[in-house]
Amino acid sequence: MNFFLTTNRGLYKVEGGNVVLVDPVPCHGIDAQDGQLYVVRRTNKNYPGWTGVFRGQGSQEWEQITWVEKGTYEIKWRGDKLWICVTGRNEVLEFPIGGKEYEAHTPNGFARREDGNYQHFNSILHGEDWTEVLAHNYSGKSDRPSCVWRYQDNVWRITKIDVGRECHDWTEKFYNDSGNRALKSRMGDVLKTWDEGYPRGLEYDEEVVVVGISKLEPDRDTREGDTFGARMDILDRHTMTTLDSIPIPAGQIYCIKGVD
Repeated sequence: MNFFLTTNRGLYKVEGGNVVLVDPVPCHGIDAQDGQLYVVRRTNKNYPGWTGVFRGQGSQEWEQITWVEKGTYEIKWRGDKLWICVTGRNEVLEFPIGGKEYEAHTPNGFARREDGNYQHFNSILHGEDWTEVLAHNYSGKSDRPSCVWRYQDNVWRITKIDVGRECHDWTEKFYNDSGNRALKSRMGDVLKTWDEGYPRGLEYDEEVVVVGISKLEPDRDTREGDTFGARMDILDRHTMTTLDSIPIPAGQIYCIKGVD
């Protein structure tokens, strides 16, 4: 399995241990469908500015399919609709490709970071008849734990009220408890911890688990010191020992997508 990594320094492809920059524009969410990559790319020079969803083959030639307000994090296909977490305004969107109208969900009410009900939704998991989103909850500043919301039968409910701090990458098997520098099972068991760095970005198969380790506490205003320091750790899925650690020329890894 090869990997695409979205980072603050662009889109990277890791193939056989080789790291190649395929697009220098900062990127965030990523998914794939029908042989096409779908990537949230920055469309202006004002950080964060994650305002466009693009599709392409993993090069600098992209087709923009929609505009979204800054603050978009993760995207995930379900059937013919692309679900989009718009973290900057507490929304989850269902966007039909080819259509103009989208459905906007606000599980905890419309909010921005200064509001008490701000959730920072950043991860999407689709089940057979439900969808779950992970609420990061801005734990470092709000002191609220991350939680999980489920959408089922046209109703949003909290199903897990405390899964950690500043969590990311909610999947069927694992997630990153980033604020506690830990990889956890979906049931909350701690499987791996790190002494430094910020685990964010997750992919796995039957043999390995791949975790992005970002530089901890970058300067959020100037982005100084955010050029290097990230890496991709490859773990044995059965023992959680580190098999390899690949330096990534970026400070922040956001998402990892495995491709055959």
